[in-house]
Amino acid sequence: MPENIIETFGLTKTYIHNKRRVEVLKDADLTLCTGESLAVVGPSGAGKSTLLYLIGLLEKPTEGRLLFNKIDVNKMQDRDRSRIRLESIGFIFQFHHLLPEFTALENVMLPGMMLAKKLDECETFASGLLRQVGLSKRLDHKPGELSGGEQQRVAFARALMNSPELILADEPTGNLDRAASQVLENMMWDMCRDRSTALMIVTHNEYLAEGADRVLKLVDGLIVDR
Repeated sequence: MPENIIETFGLTKTYIHNKRRVEVLKDADLTLCTGESLAVVGPSGAGKSTLLYLIGLLEKPTEGRLLFNKIDVNKMQDRDRSRIRLESIGFIFQFHHLLPEFTALENVMLPGMMLAKKLDECETFASGLLRQVGLSKRLDHKPGELSGGEQQRVAFARALMNSPELILADEPTGNLDRAASQVLENMMWDMCRDRSTALMIVTHNEYLAEGADRVLKLVDGLIVDR
């Protein structure tokens, strides 16, 4: 039976802006199981990206607890949090963040190289991922030589490079046209299910959210619908 990879309890994030306390996320409780897909929807400014950054260990909560595989990551040292982020979490953002001077293959290989994996093993695995996302003829192309949809598929392949337990996607189709969006959406759902990889997408796109196993709605920092 699938186990929870993510559990949050009263997760809250507060910022100070112009000497005012602004709660961006308030008492968020959620779970995400191994192999499950979850879409978090809501308007701009609802706190979706903040929730994703907290779960992705890119930020720390002001209050509340976050368990990753039953471990309270808020009690960890930064180096240990960084290790989990690199080994177990893959990220896809609205802007692909590919390194422009590197080829598609080199961009996908980078997370593996950061874990000091052997170069030939990284190249073989990265090549296979690019073939799976339909880019077998684009391995040596740099980002500037690829379409927007192709660049985002490279970013998705890069997110899978270290065989993560969790993929986090922040408006992954936000800059793509309908056709390119559909291609990427199908790949994300199918490849994550095939790998039993948990997938969490934050988006304002209700159509994209329909493909997820579950949908949560955020309004003004609060989860209002499950």
